[in-house]
Amino acid sequence: MTRKEFIQMAGRTTILTGMAAMVGLFWTQKKLTVSGSCPTNLACSGCSKLSGCALPEAIKEKEYE
Repeated sequence: MTRKEFIQMAGRTTILTGMAAMVGLFWTQKKLTVSGSCPTNLACSGCSKLSGCALPEAIKEKEYE
């Protein structure tokens, strides 16, 4: 392995690691927003994301609990 090949491989590995980290970060930061509809199409009482949901229907459901 030459110096040039080593630097290319290290650069590619660094870029791939960074991209994987960004995908992981975006995956874990998925949250519901006030604008838009519920992606689960379920009743709020059976939704696993109810505690972090900011939709008006979810807020009403939290008040009833």
